Formats: sequence, C-alpha cells, structure tokens
Amino acid sequence: MSLEDMKVARQIVDGKRINYIDGTIYHNESMIYKRSNERIEAYYHHLQDKEKVLSVIASGDQVLNCILGGSKVIDLFDISVFPKYFLFLKIGAIKALSREEYLEFFYGSIDRSLEYEDLYNKIRLCLEPNIREFWDGLFNLFEWKDIYNSSLFMVEDISLKHIIKQNKYLGIRAFNKLKKIIDDVTIRTTEGNIFDIGSTFKGKYDLVYLSNILFYSDYELYKKMMKKLPLNKDGIVISYLHNTTDLIKEVFNDKRITFEEYKPYGGMMVYKR
Repeated sequence: MSLEDMKVARQIVDGKRINYIDGTIYHNESMIYKRSNERIEAYYHHLQDKEKVLSVIASGDQVLNCILGGSKVIDLFDISVFPKYFLFLKIGAIKALSREEYLEFFYGSIDRSLEYEDLYNKIRLCLEPNIREFWDGLFNLFEWKDIYNSSLFMVEDISLKHIIKQNKYLGIRAFNKLKKIIDDVTIRTTEGNIFDIGSTFKGKYDLVYLSNILFYSDYELYKKMMKKLPLNKDGIVISYLHNTTDLIKEVFNDKRITFEEYKPYGGMMVYKR
C-alpha cells in the first residue's frame, strides 16, 4: 500500500487533493501531527515499565517515550494511513542522526533544503523498504520544507524548548539511550477506527493509550469500547483530557476510573479493570 499512499500524499503536498473533510476531523487521509499537543511530561509515569502497549499512533511521540520507558512490544493503530510513515521516519532518524540533527530536521528552521536532503539521505538507510518507498516518492519531487509545511501535516506552533520539556526522549542522555534500545522493540501497525478494530487485538496489554479520542466520541460508546480492550491484570487504559469537565466525571463515574489533573492545564482519565 505504500506506493498508493505515496501517490495520494504527493497529490496532497502538491495541492491537487484536499485531505480536509468539513465536519469530519479524522478519516483515512487525516493530517499528520508533527508533535504531541499533550503534556507527556506530566503523565510519563504511566508510560514507564509497560512491556506490552496498545496505542494510537498520532504524532508518535508517546510511542518513543514508551520505548524509552521500557516497552518491548507495541501494537499501534490510527484511522489515517499516514501517521505510521511519520513514526517510522522518526525512528529511522533516531537511528541515523545525532540529537542535534534530529532536532534540526523535525523542529528546525526548515529553510536549508540541501542540508535537509542530506539528513534525509542518512535517514533513508535506516528505513524499511515500504517506508523508504513512501518518503523517497515525496523527496524525489518536493523539498522537505514543502512537504512539512503542506496540508499533509497539521499546523502546530510550539517552541522547541516546550517540545523538549514535553518529551523525555529528547534529553541528551535519553536520546542516546533510545538509540541503543530502539531496535529491540517489536512494533506492529493497523489502520482503522478503534471502535471498529478494538476487538481484533487479542493480546493482553499493560497499557492502552487512547490520547484524546474521547473528545471526538460518543461517551457511552467510548465507555463500552474502553471496557472491552484486553488488559493484563494490572493493565490500564489512559485517556488524555485537555480539560476535565464535570460532565465527563459524571458519565465516567466508576470505581475503576480515576482522574488526574495537571497544573496549569490538562489531565488524565485512568481506567483499571
């Protein structure tokens, strides 16, 4: 599918295809998040020592933090076909680049096309064939700044200082540690809506990470879906809350559910069977 996905991505970058559907935020051609907009540093403790994880892909930042925290098997899903390519681009970059080069490639000024192409040429050597085919197909036609600033990606204005604070894996020692352990992790991806494919995951997980899917869902359906997810005895399902409303607390009033609030903003709903 990488060849077909690449052709669609080319059309989006070139402005010949619109991947925004009015009234439908998430679909199979949804934009890629460049970085997390969640306070990962506040809930990083939930990502540590979770050997087997089920997670939405999103920006991939929480996945990289999970690997740093000791995860060994990670099953991933996303309703869009594109986030997996970006996650594996980040993983390839971690293997191929220095921390400074990684930060420049993903969070730099994006205005020195020759340098970015040189960095990509390092990264592509660490990509699996289908991932390399996708990105080669874009880099053969466009410069990185045009790809990264197109509607293939979500527009997000966050300072580099804040990004590094959010993500443990971007610390100097942590990044070098991640380089050493990232090849030891098994990562599998599935495309689809978690409400449709949740029952297809048969393994039992120490952690299921659902990001803020709750805010785009029917609460009652979400509650049913969450309770059906396969967990180990001490496994948890975490749902990020940009704000913890009284309605959410009322609907999810259950002794198996706890709420965390992070100052000055954000929080987490934690479900433990």
